[in-house]
Amino acid sequence: MFVEIIHTYSGDVLIKMPYVQALINELKDEIPWQYRQWDRVEKVWRIDKYYKDEALEIIENYFPDAETIDLARAAMARRTPETPSWAKALYVQPDAPREVMEAAYRALSKKHHPDLGGSEAMMKQLNDAIEQARAGG
Repeated sequence: MFVEIIHTYSGDVLIKMPYVQALINELKDEIPWQYRQWDRVEKVWRIDKYYKDEALEIIENYFPDAETIDLARAAMARRTPETPSWAKALYVQPDAPREVMEAAYRALSKKHHPDLGGSEAMMKQLNDAIEQARAGG
């Protein structure tokens, strides 16, 4: 039997499953009506995040091999690549305008300049970062 458990961004759980009267009765007995809803269009049960653990336990009793999909984790896996080191050093987004990068560099260099009590290593890192930013990444 095919059962799909989908964790939504809001923390709710959507459950697609075949019609099993005993399971539906148990869901209705264990989860108050305010926290569960049958979606007639999508043909799924929507369980509020406060009762998702109880719902998952009930589903596991009936369908131990149920497939689980976590939409939030799937979205994170599709995220853009990690921010380049030069952007992290300047505390800017990689696609920030050049003026923003230059302003960030000036502010950080005033803070970390060796003549003003900063470290040479940090200043070198900032200089390398702005060179990479000026070169286009």
